[in-house]
Amino acid sequence: DPRARRGLIGLLESLSLTKVIATHDIGLVMELCGRCLILDGGRVVACGPTRELFADKALLEAHGLIGS
Repeated sequence: DPRARRGLIGLLESLSLTKVIATHDIGLVMELCGRCLILDGGRVVACGPTRELFADKALLEAHGLIGS
């Protein structure tokens, strides 16, 4: 639910350490992560600045993160 999601984001933001977050929630990743990895089939298919990777619609579509 939205309240629990905001609480989780607040908690994760308050931690001043490296975090490993596995999620399909692109909005959460955009809020929390300056860099990210995109995995597909257990393999890293992209790594870099979050905003740069998520601006690449072809990349996201090719790996099932957005619909066509």
